[in-house]
Amino acid sequence: MGAKKMMFKIPDNKKVIPTIIFIIILSVTLGTIVYINNSNKLMQTNLTIKQDLDKERNKNDKLQLENNELKQNNDKLSEVKEKFEEENKWLKSQVKKLRASKEYKGLVAINYLDESIVCDLRYASENNFGHRKFYSDALVLLRKETAQKLIKANEEFKKKGYRIKIWDAYRPRHFQQVFWDTVSDEDRKYFANPKYGSNHNRGAAVDITLIDSDGKELLMPSKFDEFSIKASRKNIKICDEARENMEYLTKVMKENGFTIINSEWWHFNDSNCKEYPLLDISIKEFISKE
Repeated sequence: MGAKKMMFKIPDNKKVIPTIIFIIILSVTLGTIVYINNSNKLMQTNLTIKQDLDKERNKNDKLQLENNELKQNNDKLSEVKEKFEEENKWLKSQVKKLRASKEYKGLVAINYLDESIVCDLRYASENNFGHRKFYSDALVLLRKETAQKLIKANEEFKKKGYRIKIWDAYRPRHFQQVFWDTVSDEDRKYFANPKYGSNHNRGAAVDITLIDSDGKELLMPSKFDEFSIKASRKNIKICDEARENMEYLTKVMKENGFTIINSEWWHFNDSNCKEYPLLDISIKEFISKE
């Protein structure tokens, strides 16, 4: 039996061509639809983004307006603050003048008269021989006349770059008895007998040292309230630098109306101290009269 001969039937062009055209048109149509849909989605997305950007711009514009308002308010507050500070400065200067002019029972506060004088009132702290606070307040009082002399001396010291530091000044008289009762019999020689009072009780004596431009105390023969020969001006063991400083301090103070005692290098009496009465006015009483 012989093999059958394969036969291929040639398609009819009249039927195939329209089919191909239909498929092409359909593909183009579907592609166009997909493109249009994607374009619409993209446009919608862009529109949404634009709307979000517009919202952010509006927020930023609003924030900018608020910032401008805040800046304007801040500028106004700065002006008010500057005005307030000027008024406060003026008020402080008036208070300072009033305090500087304050005098009670012949006493004045050196703190207000010359701010360049450093006040380290030892008996208003625990840094003293008794290791306790004796005075209730650190306001440094002196006779007006004594204070004026001390200020003049301080002006001389400042020419050399130094300033006065005060350790004690006016001392209410009842504290003379307190000190007398606190120290030993041996150390009482360093204190005036409370029966007769001290020039400190007159507001006419000061215990002082000198400090440099950095606030450092100059080397002196001894520390304050040194109850020994070390505090004496006659101590032969004083080193050259300490003696030179002590003699400079003494020279200027004498030139401005003060006298010395040999037992304490830091102590200076107003040369007119005996003209002033012994007082027992508390520092609180002085302050209350302001």
